[in-house]
Amino acid sequence: MLDREPGILGWLSALGAWATSHPYASWGGSSAFIAALWSSLKDGRGWVSSLFGASLAVVITISILAVMRKTGLHEEWMPLVGLAVGFVGADRIRAAVLAAWDSRKNNLVKNDESEK
Repeated sequence: MLDREPGILGWLSALGAWATSHPYASWGGSSAFIAALWSSLKDGRGWVSSLFGASLAVVITISILAVMRKTGLHEEWMPLVGLAVGFVGADRIRAAVLAAWDSRKNNLVKNDESEK
């Protein structure tokens, strides 16, 4: 038999249970969201762009925290990751990753041309 989908209180209680069982992820995600939202609004962006950037900062933070946990880095440093990602912002992280990608791609092209 199919159960009904839980209402808003069911979702909120499930979210609360998850947040209490994963304190570093919930603290890192919430601090990244607040810091990214604040810094984006402070820079003069609109609400929709700020909320989207803050949501991306949460996803980036949780991804970094998962990698930190898998590699065995000390858990006391984990709450700082959310603040760092939040204040840097998803746009600047994206720009840094794309710049590193272009630099790597240009170095590969230069190496291929020099070998000929």
